[in-house]
Amino acid sequence: MRELSLVRIFRRTLLVLVVLGLLFVAVDRISAWIAGRVLADQVARELTNYEVNGGQPDVSVGGFPFLTQVVSGEYAEVTLHLRDVGADAVQLSDVEIVASDVTAPMSTLIERSGPIHAGRVDGTAIVGYDSVAAFTGLDGLELSAAGRETVAVRMPVDVLGTSVALAGSASVGINGNTLHMRVTELAADNSVDLPAEAQAQVDQLASAASVDVPLPALPYDLSVDSARAESTGLAVDLSANDVPLSR
Repeated sequence: MRELSLVRIFRRTLLVLVVLGLLFVAVDRISAWIAGRVLADQVARELTNYEVNGGQPDVSVGGFPFLTQVVSGEYAEVTLHLRDVGADAVQLSDVEIVASDVTAPMSTLIERSGPIHAGRVDGTAIVGYDSVAAFTGLDGLELSAAGRETVAVRMPVDVLGTSVALAGSASVGINGNTLHMRVTELAADNSVDLPAEAQAQVDQLASAASVDVPLPALPYDLSVDSARAESTGLAVDLSANDVPLSR
């Protein structure tokens, strides 16, 4: 009988501990969500100082447990998502910014105002292929990833009265805040033999598809480090040190 009583006590104690653990996790996650909303509001206000055009940022706070981070004022990671950044000819369809070594006093969350600082920020911005193709002004131009720094190029054209599809490749790179695309190869697709006099028109189209794309204004004085071709578009790598996410 005594053994049965001990088993019941153990089971009840274990059940209480499980329930308390689940409640702690729930409270921790709810607190993280609320803090994310507060941080999003402050980040959005800070972004206006950089004249960044875009929607309300999505902010998530990483690390577990979250409540201990609130007490210490030190956060492992804060991730920001911005969409449709830019109002000019070229938009960044998606911008992800990951801030590490983040510090924010508890008063910042309580008062919904105050400094939030990141020791390091790394990010990626996506320029959609449709956006780059539209920037060239060429009708029917299609772009897609063909390698890390190579883009496949395809366009239907009329060459000397003959409708053909031109296909080839282009290289991508970065110079400052400008994205470069240079067509390095372009020829008739499907083994169509074009007359020699058509080459001048093909060369003109290759030149027209080779463009310098100015990137929209970026927040936090982010530097543009490199560019690569991905399935969703041209990905631009960003970074900055010693960044005030909110002042």
